[in-house]
Amino acid sequence: SVYHTKYMYILQCIPYKIYIHFVWYALERDLFMDELSNHTIEHVAFKMTERHYPRPIGWNAKVGPHGRSRKVNTCTLITDQGVSGWGYCGLGEDEIRAFVGRPLTDLFHLALGSTLGARCIDIALHDLAGNILGLPVWKMLGGTDNQIPIYTGAIYFDDINPKGEDPGIDAVLESCAQDAAAGHAHFKLK
Repeated sequence: SVYHTKYMYILQCIPYKIYIHFVWYALERDLFMDELSNHTIEHVAFKMTERHYPRPIGWNAKVGPHGRSRKVNTCTLITDQGVSGWGYCGLGEDEIRAFVGRPLTDLFHLALGSTLGARCIDIALHDLAGNILGLPVWKMLGGTDNQIPIYTGAIYFDDINPKGEDPGIDAVLESCAQDAAAGHAHFKLK
């Protein structure tokens, strides 16, 4: 077929070492998917947790003032084999229970991530798959370095332009200094 011919041409152009890595990864992924297919979501534990910020956080493009903390939904997915995965979730307790009885591979694919209907529990599904496979998520996703740079996202628009005041670049610099003192080297303005 034309597809097969194009595919073989592409493979011929790939250096041998990369080709071997590509084939190994494809085989490994299939084995991993076989392992994931042995699990069904048996129980879901829902919990409201509270995130605490190092200082009062203002408004961003989506949410009004955050204050010093914010409540977030979390869930723990537990399979019929007793493996669990935890993460933030975008639904309430009743909606999360709809995933009970579902095979893991109906909700998650190693190469594609969560299905569209399961995006609200994406982090928990990734954690669950990593726990089943005995791999950290960064490695499961193909990462090669366990050092992942992180950033602080707690610098908000109202630091630049507080309501009723002149633009406040000093407030942004102060927020950056506080976050740098907490160990962050990268900053994101929301």
